[in-house]
Amino acid sequence: MTPVAKIKAWTLAAGIAALLAGCNSPPLKATAPPYVYDTTLTVVTPAVTNINPLTSLTAGNQLFDQMVYQTLVSLSPRGRAEPGLATSWHSGAHGRNWSIKLNPFAKWWNGRPVTARDVAWTLALYQNPASGFKAWRELSNIKTVAVRSPTTLTIQLKRADPDFVANVLSPAGHVYILPRFLLGRTPIARVKRAVWLNQIKDVVGSGPYRPIDWTDRDMVWIAYPHYLYGPPHVKYLAWWWRGVPPHPPELSWSETRRPYVASRQRIVSGRSIQEWVLAIHSPPSSGRGWNLLEMLRLATNARSLPGIPATGVAATSHTTPARFRRRMRHWGYRQTSRGWVRRGSKIPLTVSLAVPPSDFGRQLARSLTHEWEAEGIRVVLRSRKERAEVALAPVLATPVPEPLAPNQIALVWEPEYWMVSRRLDHWSANPWEPFNQVQAWRLLPSKPRSH
Repeated sequence: MTPVAKIKAWTLAAGIAALLAGCNSPPLKATAPPYVYDTTLTVVTPAVTNINPLTSLTAGNQLFDQMVYQTLVSLSPRGRAEPGLATSWHSGAHGRNWSIKLNPFAKWWNGRPVTARDVAWTLALYQNPASGFKAWRELSNIKTVAVRSPTTLTIQLKRADPDFVANVLSPAGHVYILPRFLLGRTPIARVKRAVWLNQIKDVVGSGPYRPIDWTDRDMVWIAYPHYLYGPPHVKYLAWWWRGVPPHPPELSWSETRRPYVASRQRIVSGRSIQEWVLAIHSPPSSGRGWNLLEMLRLATNARSLPGIPATGVAATSHTTPARFRRRMRHWGYRQTSRGWVRRGSKIPLTVSLAVPPSDFGRQLARSLTHEWEAEGIRVVLRSRKERAEVALAPVLATPVPEPLAPNQIALVWEPEYWMVSRRLDHWSANPWEPFNQVQAWRLLPSKPRSH
């Protein structure tokens, strides 16, 4: 059954159930639906395999969490903090004490208000390793959380962090607020097994859409008319990740550019939130030590690599071959027909590079190999599980950039491409929160209206 057929069947069943329920009950007041368009928007997404916000980590599962639950702040396309469940946030002591005010109109799908007690309980749950929350260490800086009123709370940190709200209390930190009134009496270690977090029919969130059907290939959503930022303008969403949708999707995205599907579609390109870095695992036994990372930095021209060159780092500016040769001689190497050889040795300089199993990672490894061998450095490619001197690795960025570890250098940002129907209005590409402001999206008529 296609998503459209499921929607029709679900709507018919809901109507019959409402009639049967009303046979022996007081009459209900009928109100006009608040939707501008009673339409279905089809989106090709990564697969949803786990709907539990405590244990879900893959891209599709995180999209589900962003749609069902909410974080205290949302993120703009540029990664700036914007109102989510919270309308305002202020810090004192240079980012050590935070005061947060919730939106008084925020409600769970059953009509109960989202309160500061829900937030405080959720933060305490996530901080406890027994909860199963994968990013619990990210909350280790929280010292105390105090509820001041139903809509206000204060958070005191152990160490000042002026970027705490944007980097931790946003979708980037995966701190989705959960309903305390449903889960608060459950022992911490058992919360992750609660039906409210694992059974789609029992899920209670505060986001703009509710899931009504889930299979191994798709998921169907219905708009929540009482969403705090206004009812969605599109009534149904159909997510597809397996097979071919019955109709061309209005939205899909990929790291690899695809040709236009039809003249009614456009491609929007941008930077993803995934940055690729080179990381040295440990000083090699040959005595090159930490000079190896500097050596590879000087031999790399990030502007000729696939992807978008990292900005504000030394890797974006390629040094001259003459400078590279001077540095190599300074480190005790001499150039031969076989490559660079350390003084007193006949073995050419060879670097082992671990490559992750992704299309973009392999493409990047090929380009790096070409550049390094052109400079006289031999390269041996190895899998991620094999021992290697240097690793090519993706790192998820934070909305407010944080410095890389000392053993890493930035290379490029992975690109992202969105295939968008020209019918989809009020949409903007947001790599941090793809369904941000989804309640404002509109589907324009497929045919011009006659006058």
